[in-house]
Amino acid sequence: MYSATFPEQIERLVLLEGAGPLAKSPHDVPQHLRAHIEKRLKGNRSLYQSNGSKGPRVYPSLEKAAETRQSTAKLFPGKQYLSIEAARELVDRALSSDETGNGLTFQHDVRLQWPSLLYMTTEQVEAMQVAVQCPTYLMLAEDGWPYDADMLESTKERLQPTRFDVLPGSHHFHADPDTADAVADNVNDFLNVGD
Repeated sequence: MYSATFPEQIERLVLLEGAGPLAKSPHDVPQHLRAHIEKRLKGNRSLYQSNGSKGPRVYPSLEKAAETRQSTAKLFPGKQYLSIEAARELVDRALSSDETGNGLTFQHDVRLQWPSLLYMTTEQVEAMQVAVQCPTYLMLAEDGWPYDADMLESTKERLQPTRFDVLPGSHHFHADPDTADAVADNVNDFLNVGD
């Protein structure tokens, strides 16, 4: 969104497994807003009141946290997966010792997992894509987030990517040891054009 809003400040854009925010129907706004508010009210009680709320989940080890994170990839659409090595990398930087020192908890802000307050409409997302003016590299993973073929083609028409590739891997192909080097090499090639 930044590259569309301030195009003069962006020289090159790399998009991994996505081409903008998720679009929602304007008719669904009331339900999405309600879901956000209800989650916020419930979440605020647990975040800001110490009335015996159960607190964050405690993992006995980094390995158990990585296994849990790995299993969540299967909950998303398509054939997504996450290798145990990539899961370890993702959770290693996100864990800290719990208050008792007997385990590990995620230190991220739980509000990041709440439903968005508002979503853009399809037309708004499309306008953002058209407004991108810099050379753009759109890279998807073979087993990543499933894209409707027609939607992908219309997205490419709006974005006009300088480069488009579909590489082996799943949604976190940039973090998986089996695919990260190819992703990094392709991104570096694109960013270093003209150097």
